[in-house]
Amino acid sequence: MCGLVGIINKKDDSRSMFDGLKIRDSFVRMTKTANTRGGHSTGFAIVQRDGDYLLCKRNQDAYSFFLQSSVLNALDFIDVNETSAIIGHTRYSTKGTPENNENNHPIRANNTIGTHNGSVWNDDELFEKFGLERYAEVDSEVLFRLYEYSDNFKDYIEKLKLVKGNVSMVWQDLEFPEYVYLFKGNNPLEIAYIPSLKCLAYGSTREIVKSGFSDELRWLEVKPNTLLRVNTNTLKVNRTDARISQSANRYFKFDSKIGASVRVKPKSCKPKRVPISLSDETIKKFVPRYTYREKLEDILERDVPQQNFPFNTRQSVTANDGSTIRKVK
Repeated sequence: MCGLVGIINKKDDSRSMFDGLKIRDSFVRMTKTANTRGGHSTGFAIVQRDGDYLLCKRNQDAYSFFLQSSVLNALDFIDVNETSAIIGHTRYSTKGTPENNENNHPIRANNTIGTHNGSVWNDDELFEKFGLERYAEVDSEVLFRLYEYSDNFKDYIEKLKLVKGNVSMVWQDLEFPEYVYLFKGNNPLEIAYIPSLKCLAYGSTREIVKSGFSDELRWLEVKPNTLLRVNTNTLKVNRTDARISQSANRYFKFDSKIGASVRVKPKSCKPKRVPISLSDETIKKFVPRYTYREKLEDILERDVPQQNFPFNTRQSVTANDGSTIRKVK
């Protein structure tokens, strides 16, 4: 359960530096709220309209992350007119240690920078199937490698059908920095327009987005299995149907209440009833119709007076079928 968070900035020269500071502070607040979805690492990418970018990530929770002077200096790269998008992430690690920063988000795969919430269960299979480059252990990398490997956008949508798991993700192609892609698959993703700042804000939950702004929010209704392409020059949104494989992992189940997949306890198998092994003290070839635990009292009542029964002796006890047990423990 990771946190997606970010701001898509419309090109508008009429805004002031003060608006840029508001966008910066809003992003920081949203990222701290998203920390509840994952505190193993925090990161963001700032992408400019000319394709230049800054990538900053560490294996720290969001609150510790934003106390670092180097991180605060990196936020100065945000320019209200030149920045096309800020793509952020808080990670809950499931595959790939956070100590290796290549496993943390945002992930850069050649010219693609992206973030992912969910799990890909067949990432190893897909890397091998398409012969993709791999630089990290994290399963999310395969989503952006597949994009780089695809001939065109339609081809990528077809390849997504081979992905098994839970996916919502956001990415940007540095060759075409005027576009931001948001895919709401079978994991949550909420998007809102902020009229006062002329930007879009997104997060894994509405609470994340709301925490960043006190201004009016206009929510975009996005159904699951929808891929959006946002033009950062105009904020025009194009929608396309896309989906990943719905093949279920029996150890995970999507919980709509929290908007994430949770591990479920496998169903326990009821043990088969097996015959009780014969004791060394039992006469050979004697197969009892009862066990000491289940039928001892019944045996004693029928064959030996209970008050005279000699516990812990070698006196034989006769059963109904005439067989005997040489010793009763």
